[in-house]
Amino acid sequence: MNLTNTAKWFKKFTFYLGGFVIFYYLLILVFIPSIKATIAIIIPDKNPPTIKYGVLPSLEFSTKAINGTPKFELNTANGKLPTELPTRAKVFKVKQMLFSYNAGKSAQDNAAYFGYSDSDLITDLKGKVYKWRSLQSGGTLEIDIDSKKLLMSSPLSGKSSIYKVGFHTDTSALKATTDMLTSIGRFDDLYVSGTNTINKGKYVNNKLIKTEDRADAQLYRIDFFRNIEKFKIVGPDPTKGLLHAYIGNEVNAPNNLKITPSTFPIMELYYNEIDVNSEATYPLLNISAAWNAVKQGKGIIANVTPKGNNPFVENETITVQDILINNISLAYYETPQSQKYLQPIYVFEGNYKTTGTQGGNIVIYFPAIAGEYIQAVSN
Repeated sequence: MNLTNTAKWFKKFTFYLGGFVIFYYLLILVFIPSIKATIAIIIPDKNPPTIKYGVLPSLEFSTKAINGTPKFELNTANGKLPTELPTRAKVFKVKQMLFSYNAGKSAQDNAAYFGYSDSDLITDLKGKVYKWRSLQSGGTLEIDIDSKKLLMSSPLSGKSSIYKVGFHTDTSALKATTDMLTSIGRFDDLYVSGTNTINKGKYVNNKLIKTEDRADAQLYRIDFFRNIEKFKIVGPDPTKGLLHAYIGNEVNAPNNLKITPSTFPIMELYYNEIDVNSEATYPLLNISAAWNAVKQGKGIIANVTPKGNNPFVENETITVQDILINNISLAYYETPQSQKYLQPIYVFEGNYKTTGTQGGNIVIYFPAIAGEYIQAVSN
């Protein structure tokens, strides 16, 4: 075979290969999704949604303020909206907290576990919220005996001398925090199957900043997220778990105590018990309708994080000019406050751009259940 014939065969091979690739992508990205959509319209649903809980209460969101009126652009891998999202989803009941005569005793036991004594108590034991203040750390501990909400807040500025450098690893910090949460009854099976994020912090000029090097890390911030079935449960801010704790190890812990008021200097623990067995299914809003609403600025901006962000401080209000949505998924929404039902939402994740900055990440929520099954709200 001479070079001329070889060149002809190569051209033919290239032509047919190119045609096959184009046909394959048209089949996967255009024809099959269109056929599925047509079949879904023609063939009646043999297993319609149960709508077991009737019309559901509307979700209560808190939106992050931004400066500017951004433009939106779909920037997914194929430039299209996802076709694999379900058309219906379960709704789960949240178990309501029952009155318990042991709730007050349990709160006092939790306080003692963290190194707070009876002499640190600054409220009486007649109300539903107990509060302690540590003379040692200057921190406070607050426990709501009805909801099991636990808040701990200790001053961190200028506390570099308290915490050992390089004591923990990601693994040891995660285990110690998980053991603590399990001990006080906050870490259920949904957290066991869930995810977490870990940020390491070190002191520079008495200020806590992020570090990637465990050798100079002094405090770890760990956020825990639950999963239900195959979906993630998110709170008002998707980067902040409803179980959220800082952990360090003290240089001079008194009497070699394992846990003192400075061991977990900051914690926010909110807990709702979810009934994981549900036969309630609801139709979901078409993703194209949700995307159109988001493009019109009707989505809930849940998080805006600039590049190089310090996870140990709150962000200021940020100017956003352009938003590129890279990924769209379904998740469940949980609030720190008590709620009756765990409902699905659409999560739009992407990047934002602003002239003169490096930009950053942005996450936008939108309710996923079709509007006719949600109670109307005035605002």
